[in-house]
Amino acid sequence: NLFHYCMALPKANATSILLFLVGLVMLRVSNCIKITYKHSPVAFPMELLLIITITIIANHVHLHAESTMLVAKMVPHRFLPPTLPDLSNLSRIVAHAFSLAIVSYFLLIFVGKRYACIHNYNISSNQELMAVGLCNIFSSFFKSFAVSCAISG
Repeated sequence: NLFHYCMALPKANATSILLFLVGLVMLRVSNCIKITYKHSPVAFPMELLLIITITIIANHVHLHAESTMLVAKMVPHRFLPPTLPDLSNLSRIVAHAFSLAIVSYFLLIFVGKRYACIHNYNISSNQELMAVGLCNIFSSFFKSFAVSCAISG
């Protein structure tokens, strides 16, 4: 698989490869240095700094005009006003959405109870369900992603 990726590199967008390499180096340096604040063990948010830096650079050098990256054109330059969600496909996706919501909720509760046990605090399943539901309903008006959680490392 790696061989096929290397063979396709000449066809790839040079700007995308450069941005990928800059991001990779910045994240790797951040992991090696482990920049922390003086009075807090919280690590420096290099991911956030990387997103802000690349966005500013892309706007100043007009990356969307000089390259063929379609993603740069799709990123809005301001917050979008709230709109009603498109409900035309609701009848086709309601079963899938419900099953996905159940699995997502159980995963959220599992991870939440795990962290609650580790850090010695309590969580309320009903409160978590209400919070996730309200976040997802509210975010649907702003064309954002659904809220959930993930199990990692």
